Amino acid sequence: MNRRNVSASIAMMFVCAVCLVLAQPASAQVVFDNATGGGETFDHDIGGGSDRVLIVGVGFETAGDVSEVTYDGVAMTLIDGASVRVESGAEQWVGLFWLGEADLPGAGTYEVAIDAETEDADRVAGGAISLENASQDGPEATATDADFDSEGFTELDVDITTVSDGAIIVDIIGSGFDGDDGDQDQNPTGQTLQLTSEAGSNGITMSTLEATTAGVHNVGYELEGEEFNRIALAAAAIGPAGPSVNLSLDVEGATFTEEGGSITLSANDTMSAPFQWQLDGGDLGGETNGTLSLSPTTTGDSGVYTLDFEFDDGAKVPMTSNPVSVSIFPAGALPVAGIMGLGVLALLGAVGGTVAMRRRSR
Repeated sequence: MNRRNVSASIAMMFVCAVCLVLAQPASAQVVFDNATGGGETFDHDIGGGSDRVLIVGVGFETAGDVSEVTYDGVAMTLIDGASVRVESGAEQWVGLFWLGEADLPGAGTYEVAIDAETEDADRVAGGAISLENASQDGPEATATDADFDSEGFTELDVDITTVSDGAIIVDIIGSGFDGDDGDQDQNPTGQTLQLTSEAGSNGITMSTLEATTAGVHNVGYELEGEEFNRIALAAAAIGPAGPSVNLSLDVEGATFTEEGGSITLSANDTMSAPFQWQLDGGDLGGETNGTLSLSPTTTGDSGVYTLDFEFDDGAKVPMTSNPVSVSIFPAGALPVAGIMGLGVLALLGAVGGTVAMRRRSR
């Protein structure tokens, strides 16, 4: 190996060294940001946190459908399983719409616009709730219920099962009552009231519930005031952003040495079996333990090492570690001064930065 090739290999090792970084821990709870109520168009102020989600609730008491809901001109998605309609001469419909971080604007105030093709636009009400530290994979659970009684009724509730600790449940209840501009109160029975909005004889209320522990949770309302002839309730559970996983391998010694040396690569304490070590993208036969020992080293050990493993956050998630580049030089080819200098640079690179969760396809 000539001196130019040695220098190139050293440069490659330095790049790898500054990539050996640790993930920062994620918060355990979805965080409420802001809530705003309105009609077919209204402004909502969203914060500048990370992993944000916007939920817009829509309710109307008339025949028709919602063609589109937008935030800052970007179309939102109707959450599957989070809309319900009850018909009783007139109709009552409620639904929840979703927009994730990738499509949200920066912190500021932007317009929510509801395009509802209904018989009476004056009976369309909406509300927006923004969240932070929320999963970007969509809601993990939904639930709905609806009822009609010409004599009126006083309560409605649903059970919803969360699968993650630290989730938050967002709900909307919509109701119709006798006459326009009537007096109605929709009082949550355990949730935190976030907004109310009335449009003619239609009214909606939106609430949130911090579901700190995974399991079955009940959300519901007690109704007071005008006779409630039609009522509909929809809820969606939003889990927290995925936990940050330390994808860096533990390295004993430097990642470069001469022939006859020793390098040990190990899984860190966030990595679980089954393990499979790889060199330059190919499986290393028989290397299925959490530790890989290269001793005594040969020039054939040079290359990029990764470890396939599983991360256990309640469900086994297949993942792949960050790569570690190992270089083995012929005896006498690596100057002592070069070894010491690169060791310092590797140490500096290993103490800063973050990495994101990276799932491995099966």
